[in-house]
Amino acid sequence: MAELRRRLDHAWRVFGTGLSFAAFGVGGLLLGLLVMPLLMLMRDPMARRRRARRVVQAAFASHVRLMCRLGVMTLQIEGRERLQRDGLLVLANHPTLIDVVCLIALLPNADCVVKRAVACNPFMRGPVRAAGYISNDDGAGLVDDCVAAVQAGGTLVIFPEGTRSVPGQPPRLQRGAANIAVRGRLDITPVRITVPPRP
Repeated sequence: MAELRRRLDHAWRVFGTGLSFAAFGVGGLLLGLLVMPLLMLMRDPMARRRRARRVVQAAFASHVRLMCRLGVMTLQIEGRERLQRDGLLVLANHPTLIDVVCLIALLPNADCVVKRAVACNPFMRGPVRAAGYISNDDGAGLVDDCVAAVQAGGTLVIFPEGTRSVPGQPPRLQRGAANIAVRGRLDITPVRITVPPRP
């Protein structure tokens, strides 16, 4: 009986995970095709960007709730109030694919550095462009863009490892996040994401 329960639980998690990924893709596509073009009618680029970020935040929060309701994940947050200020440089480890989704769901006016592949992805292109997220292929101007984003009151999310964390290995940090903090004289708000193994 315990073995049957374990198999059913595994099957449900596979189904729920697949459904979650499908919902994320469809949601991104709908945002890009229907919602973000309407925001482009706003004349003030700063107001448009801020509104787009709020839409992305709400969409990501809805997605996190969906995943929790499906039983694909549980989310426990400690110190949420520390993330509710403007002008934060949030540095986080990156153990899973959905870390940025969970973080942006918590952060008003969140900005982040995105890979070119994400910025060109048809499911994400519309929201990424409308929200004005910073592309990591900006070269020498990347650090200046990041500093300016925080100094303008945005909350910048960066994963200093530059890629997902390797379980059981010490983090290998890139210099970019430190350069941003030092050049902009910015305080760092560290976030630690843990993923306990399933029983």
